[in-house]
Amino acid sequence: NIPSRYAHLHLDKHWYSVGQKQTLEHRKTKGSCGIIELKVIVSARWKLIDMTDLHVKMYCQKLADLELDRYEKDMEEYKKLLKKADLEAMMEQDRKTMYVE
Repeated sequence: NIPSRYAHLHLDKHWYSVGQKQTLEHRKTKGSCGIIELKVIVSARWKLIDMTDLHVKMYCQKLADLELDRYEKDMEEYKKLLKKADLEAMMEQDRKTMYVE
């Protein structure tokens, strides 16, 4: 399932998921590249991924699709809960106004 080029790497279970990551302290190390330089390098390599390693692109796209599906389901559930909470708040407000009158 993982591209053979990266099969030797040991990654956390949800390394690709923003919501599952632990927060780490920022530590600048001597000789490391900055975020802008990293962005330039990654975007340049990603533009060439079709020619260099299509299997990696397909794998990354599959992960992105899974995360998007999960996000959409979570948002749908969140919107349902929000709607329910709004409805309960309106009903509570109606009850309070009935007792005041």
